[in-house]
Amino acid sequence: MWAILVQIGISLLYIAIDIWAKWKYASETEVNDYLSRAIPHYSSWLLLIVSVGLLIMYEEIEKTQIREQFDIDGRMMSIFFTTRLGMWSPR
Repeated sequence: MWAILVQIGISLLYIAIDIWAKWKYASETEVNDYLSRAIPHYSSWLLLIVSVGLLIMYEEIEKTQIREQFDIDGRMMSIFFTTRLGMWSPR
């Protein structure tokens, strides 16, 4: 999950530096033309946010299922391995 966030952060930083360079060294019309092409449409940002949210929700659901299965397996193993199987010794 952190890899996705780092990749998004690096991409946004790259876009910001690129826009700053165009703004500093280009004319106003070139900057406006560039910004209209460089910055994605709001629907792309919305799709990105929703997809990351869905990915996080999927990972959390998967994690809870793995934990439940681990608990079930632990209970079964304790039943199998904590029995003395006739090795009772009176001390």
